[in-house]
Order: sequence, then C-alpha cells, then structure tokens
Amino acid sequence: MINAKRIEEDLNKLARIGRIDSNNGLTRLAYSKEETKAHDYVKKVLKALSLETKVDSFGNLHGRMEGNGMPIIIGSHLDTVKNGGRYDGSAGIVSGLEVIRCIKESKIKFKHPVELIVFRGEESRRFGKPSLGSRLLTGLISKNDLDRLKDNDTTLRKAIRDCGIHLGSSTLNSAKAYLELHIEQGDILDKKKIQIGIVTGIASSVRYKITVYGRKGHSGTTPMNSRRDAVDGASEMILAREKILMAEHKKGRATVATVGIINVPSGSINVISGKVEFYLDLRDIDIKNRDETEKLILKTFDRIAKKRKLQLKYGLLERTMPVELKRDVQGLIENSCKKLKIKHIFMPSGASHDAIYFSYKGIPTGMIFVPSKNGISHAPEEFTELKDIATGAEVLLETVMQLNQK
Repeated sequence: MINAKRIEEDLNKLARIGRIDSNNGLTRLAYSKEETKAHDYVKKVLKALSLETKVDSFGNLHGRMEGNGMPIIIGSHLDTVKNGGRYDGSAGIVSGLEVIRCIKESKIKFKHPVELIVFRGEESRRFGKPSLGSRLLTGLISKNDLDRLKDNDTTLRKAIRDCGIHLGSSTLNSAKAYLELHIEQGDILDKKKIQIGIVTGIASSVRYKITVYGRKGHSGTTPMNSRRDAVDGASEMILAREKILMAEHKKGRATVATVGIINVPSGSINVISGKVEFYLDLRDIDIKNRDETEKLILKTFDRIAKKRKLQLKYGLLERTMPVELKRDVQGLIENSCKKLKIKHIFMPSGASHDAIYFSYKGIPTGMIFVPSKNGISHAPEEFTELKDIATGAEVLLETVMQLNQK
C-alpha cells in the first residue's frame, strides 16, 4: 500500500525549503521562517487529506484522523542543524503522511485516532537545548527556559512569538502509543545491509559550557615558558577527552564525547588568549559508564588547568536520563517486520529524539530506524535510499494497524 513516489515527492518539496547552496545543504533552524514554511507545507497536505489540523501553544503542528479513545501518535521534526541534510526528521514526517494516506485509502474504520505531530525545534543548534517542541508539549521543560534560552539576543519566548504563536500551557499527558521513524544517523544498518533497526533505548546526554581562563599577553614578547595560554590549555583538554574516550572504547564501552563549539572571545592573531569557551557533549545508553567517564574527564581537565596555572569554570547545561523503550511496542514492530519478511535487528540509539520525552511521560513508545548511507548525518551528504524509507513506512503502517486492534 505504501507509495514510494509520494514519499519522494514530499521529500523533494521539503528539500527546497531552506536550501542554502548547490551542495543541497539545508538550514531550517528552530522557530525560523524556514521551519515555519516547512510546517506550512505539511499542513497543506494534511488539510488535503481532510484531517483536522491545529497548531498548539508551542508551534507544533497536529494532524488528526478521528477515532475514539486515546490517539496513536506518529511524530518527528522538520528543523535542521545549520547546513544539514534532507532526511533527518523529514523521513519520519513524510512516512507518517504516507501511512495516513494509506489508512484513508483503505477505508478501514479505525478504533483509535491516528495523529501526526510535527514538532518544533528538535535540533539544539539555535537555543542550545534539543526537542523544544516535544518538551513543551509534554510539560518537561521549565517555563523559565523560555526566557533563559537565547539565540544571541533573541529569547526562546520571543522567537516563538515572532512566529505568530500564542504561548499557552496545554500539555499532552496520555496516548495509546507514540511511534517515530528516523534515519539511524550511524552506519550499523548500512554496514550490515539490514533494512530496519528496532530501537531498544535512547542514550542520555550531559552537556557543559567550559570556560578556561588564562592570562592575555603579547604574542611576540612573551616567552613560551612564561605563558598561561587559554587556547593551549583548552586544546590539551579537548585532546585528553579524545584519549579517554578511545581508551573507553577499547574496554567495550559505547560512551562518546564531542566538542562541537570553541570560542575565543576577543581573539586576535597577535594576542595570547586569556579566555576560551568550549562546549562538551557526553552521551551513553549506560548511565553508570557515562557518569564514570564524566568524572574522569573533569578530573583530567582540572589537572591540566593546575599544571598550566589556568582557572576553569564549569557550566552544566543539561543532564538527561537514558530510557529503555517499551518491550511490548518493540514486539509489535518486530511482528511487523516478520509479517512483511523484512530483515531487522534490535539496537540502541546514541542520538536523542523527540521520542524520549514521550517515554519519560510513561507513554508506550517505539522507534524505527532506517539505514543512513555511510552513517553520515547532520551534513549535506546525508543520504537514505528511497526504498529504505518506503520499507520503514511499511513497518510503521503495519505497527499502527496492530496498535489499532489492541
């Protein structure tokens, strides 16, 4: 029943929104006009399917196929990182649209409402915190964050209002189930030539803003042995992080840590830097391993700072808990794969997703992964075969059908 050509058409139309260059990179940041335009496209499609549509108090788009009782929710997002790819988030939305089309065409009378939710701001590129729309909808974000989180001088509250959204307090507390199809963003499925990953759990993150304070000086007149260079200290810390994580990898641990932003305020080619800021993102599905590695990294940073006569300031940005997704929902996805004769494996997700917040609320949650070519994501080179997205949509549809019978 899944029509791959319709999926491709939706993907292509969305890929024209926010395209920034000839390399097909996309920039649709949270609560931007580009993200709004992408939501408007999906809203138009939902209305053409005669679904009841609404934009909630936080800007999330809902399209609902009526039924009785608690809804079966399909969700994902349409925002991207800066110069990102066309499949992250979008693959889940276009698959959800196609599932609804197929249900409508089948004329099967559903017991449960089926609802597609297009979330705002899943990526943390603009405000430094991921999954803003799903967190706001599930009530899992502090209202203080609306004013605390900023993109330059723009608060999250102002950005939401600038999109014409009237902030409210509506929250979602219950659902029959939440399902999300997503590209893997790693290379396990691609390498193993497996069509579907059934997600067992979602890793949690710890994020820090780390400020290194040294002493400014002239680049030409300050001897090397007299310097307290914040750049040199930060560089040693960042490389020490890599060494620690590689050692953890050899022990068989899956912990990862990334430094994706480095700032040198008031930097100049002829000045020894007195201040450096960098951001640390640490993740694992095993919270014990993650926390042990966190302590080791911070202890190492302290040692480096002491040796170099630098000062450190740690700003904890976020600490989230990993989740194990419901085994009964995993079982339904597995049954769908077996019925459709689709090769599948069970696997954890190292990336966070909107799904994690529904799981936090106790809503039965399941995720379906489809392959990412060479594991590339958050880049213009991100690619997933159309046939793989269509296969994922088939599994999603069959899982929705099973849920409707329960």
